[in-house]
Amino acid sequence: MVKTEFSIKDLENLSGVKAHTIRIWEKRYDLFCPERTETNIRKYNLDSLKKLLNVTQLYNQGHKISKIASLSDLEISKLSKDTSTESLDAYLINKFKTAMFSFDNELFEKTFAEMEERYSFKQSFEEVLIPLLLELGQLWLIGTIHPVHERYISELIRLKTCKHIDTSLQRFKKKSNVMAVLFLPQNESHELGLLYAQYLTINAGLQTLYLGGDIPLKGLTHITKQHSDVVFMTYVTTEPSSLDQYLDEFNKTVCAEKKYNLLCFGSKTNEINQDNVTSNINIITQIQDFNNHLIQLADA
Repeated sequence: MVKTEFSIKDLENLSGVKAHTIRIWEKRYDLFCPERTETNIRKYNLDSLKKLLNVTQLYNQGHKISKIASLSDLEISKLSKDTSTESLDAYLINKFKTAMFSFDNELFEKTFAEMEERYSFKQSFEEVLIPLLLELGQLWLIGTIHPVHERYISELIRLKTCKHIDTSLQRFKKKSNVMAVLFLPQNESHELGLLYAQYLTINAGLQTLYLGGDIPLKGLTHITKQHSDVVFMTYVTTEPSSLDQYLDEFNKTVCAEKKYNLLCFGSKTNEINQDNVTSNINIITQIQDFNNHLIQLADA
């Protein structure tokens, strides 16, 4: 069941404002009027969440809570938009959250267009969308949002990313003979990070073969029979269950006759001890490290 009502703990998780502070704002300034369950537990609706996100942004920018509380909901929303240049990233993230909870395509498109008026796509993805997705991932894990919320917003971002990939391919200028092969391990379903890696790789001047998800390691050997100058790239968040074992299997299966480099990135890389990986395996933990590898490959 998709959430349309929220506990005060949900509001704390979504806004970053402590539940104790929300209660004070509610009692002292009448900022919110939650309903109560039969056991007297507060229950907030979607409008309360939207308002709290705007209030939080203004409060973090230095506006006094007493001043904010004196404004109407419409005035709070307008002031949040008017002062967004002071904290544009937070403003955009809050708008994307609102679009997500409302399943509001129009608001998503409007917010995305507003973001791209200020930022390049690379800046948009790295400074707004990655922090948004990381936060939503954590909120999903603790049960504050339903998986359908995350899937909804992720799919919209995926479509935008594919559009930028297509534009980049039309403008592509090859700088190297290296062929970048991008794939997801079997049962890994989080494709968005891999798509963005393809976008960066194309714009670095490298040719790409995008295989997408559920690729067995044995299948990669068919590519090495056709292309000799290959670098593999994969993105891991939930699979494989043992990354150490998977990397060992990559070397045994794909690199049986020749060593190929593998760039491995995604949240699951935090589980691995980099001291134990072979020299052809590059564990990428920061986006800038990935960009640096692309520069080196383009200059090779």
